[in-house]
Amino acid sequence: MSRVVVVGAGPAGLSLAIAWLQRGGSVELIEQRSRERFMADAGGAYELTANTLRYLDALGVLAAIRERGTELSRFQLRTLRGATLQSLDFAKAGFTVFAITRAELQSVLFERFISLGGQARFADKPVSIETHAKATELGLESGASVVADVLVGADGMHSRVRQLVFDPAPPVDVGIAALWGRADVSALALGRGESLGWVGAGRSLVVASARTAGAPRLLFTLCAADTSPLDRAQHFSALPVSLAPLRASMSEVAETRLYAQRSLPSYAKGRALLIGDSAHGMPPFLGLGANLAIEDGVLAAEAIAGDSLASFGRARALHITPRIAESQRLGAMMHARSALGSGLFAAVTRLIPSALVLRQMRALHRRS
Repeated sequence: MSRVVVVGAGPAGLSLAIAWLQRGGSVELIEQRSRERFMADAGGAYELTANTLRYLDALGVLAAIRERGTELSRFQLRTLRGATLQSLDFAKAGFTVFAITRAELQSVLFERFISLGGQARFADKPVSIETHAKATELGLESGASVVADVLVGADGMHSRVRQLVFDPAPPVDVGIAALWGRADVSALALGRGESLGWVGAGRSLVVASARTAGAPRLLFTLCAADTSPLDRAQHFSALPVSLAPLRASMSEVAETRLYAQRSLPSYAKGRALLIGDSAHGMPPFLGLGANLAIEDGVLAAEAIAGDSLASFGRARALHITPRIAESQRLGAMMHARSALGSGLFAAVTRLIPSALVLRQMRALHRRS
């Protein structure tokens, strides 16, 4: 079987590595972060849907995933003044939304990878890549050289594999900064599995009551238009006064700019393949990132086994490229800074029936 080298140990790379090991293949995993940084990755919260949970079951990790996350039952979106814009009852609609932190998801996948005999090379990255008809050679920062029958770039938004093999252009900064972290469950009156969001004046905040590392916590994400670094005092001061305890109890906080990948005609080039954010990274406002990453991993293993990288790469690009633009548009509308733009988003959102929103969500998360 093909010797696969995966660059990047996030959800996409680990999912592919596990799927390929389950087929009896050989995998070498290369991760830029040190093992210590990888294991300590706080990350934000992911919302996984039913299709993704089926893939995780096929990877042999669903039971462990369920132990470390929480199924969300409902979500309500409000204006900064407290007016309700949308109320979505996931449980009543039979729509699965499962919340888990990046750290917990990554930990479960990595444990499964190791249990299958997988080995990872940490604190290293490609500095040169030479592609040939039947193999690809990677020169690593450590001075080592690795040869792959199939090279998979799963190394995130600022992918070295993408830059060296596919497109040297950087991803597009969408003009939004994000802050995520955890807070004490007592900071906001939310039942387990419930989530609340606020939007207006160029910012949004989503808070979910979930379990992390076995204990109930609040997970939050604050986004603001065109500011970096985020002035926490400024942005939280614009939110309802009831959220002051949330700010006071924040922990494990991380910040990033939001980006979108430029479109490619295919995510495959010769014996190289891009998956996850390396291929189609986008702002998080459609909730697709981790779901597509895990789907990528499982389906890419099938494509490698069937020697159909070219058709797989074209089909994935054709299917996902419109979603990148859609996520950018939604993010821009949500984070309009003008009173007119913010008010228009609120008015339109209030008019959309919740049943239609849930139907659109189902369509987005349906397998291609």
